[in-house]
Amino acid sequence: MLSFEKVLEAIPERVRMRLAPVTFEPGETIIEKGAPVTCGYIFTEGVLDVQSVNTRGIAYTYVTNYEARFVGLMEIFSDHHRYCCTLKVDERCRGYRITREDLFILLSDCDPFKEYLICYWANQFYESSINESRYPTNSMNIKLIDYLLRLCDALKPSGDVIRIKIKREELAAFMGCSRRTVYRLLSQFKNEGLIGKEGNTLTITADQRKKLQKKREE
Repeated sequence: MLSFEKVLEAIPERVRMRLAPVTFEPGETIIEKGAPVTCGYIFTEGVLDVQSVNTRGIAYTYVTNYEARFVGLMEIFSDHHRYCCTLKVDERCRGYRITREDLFILLSDCDPFKEYLICYWANQFYESSINESRYPTNSMNIKLIDYLLRLCDALKPSGDVIRIKIKREELAAFMGCSRRTVYRLLSQFKNEGLIGKEGNTLTITADQRKKLQKKREE
C-alpha cells in the first residue's frame, strides 16, 4: 500500500490547489458531535481524543491517543448531515480542509487516495469489531480493566507507578453504569491488589499492570 505522503502527492492538482491548510493546537475542538457537516479534514500529523455524550447528557472521552488522518469524511461519504462525535486535539494537528465536492472528485478520479481511504476505514472497523467482541456478556469488570490498560498505554509513567486522575462520574459515563457500580468495582480491584489509591488518584504499578493483563485474559 502507498504511504500517506505518496497518497497526498497523487491528489490531482485542481483539487490540491483548493485544499485549505489548517493547524489545530492542543485543547482545541475540531468538530462537535451533532453539528452540521460542512467539510472534512485530511491531516498529515496529530493526535486526537474522541468524545461523545451519554443518555444522561454527560460528555465523556471514549478513545484517547487517536492518530488524526481523516476527519469528517465518513459523514460526507455516507451523506449524514451531523457529525457523529466530538474531536479534541491532544497533539497539534496539521493538514487540510476539504469540501464535499472535492472529496467526491478524489473518490472518482484519484485511485491511490480511494484505495488508501478504504484500507484505513477497513482497519478502523476491524478494530471496533475486536473491541466489541471483548465484552460478549457486557462484563463491567473486563470493560474497566481494558479501559485502565489503555490509559496505561497512553500515559507516560513517572518511575514505576502510573497515576490516573479521572472523576468517577466520567468513568461511569464511559462505562454506561452508575457511580455506585464504579465505586464497587474500584474497591474490588483495590482489595484484589490490582490498583492502588492516593486520594482521588488511581495508581497502577508495573506489577499491578501485569495482574490486570492476566485477569483480562482469564
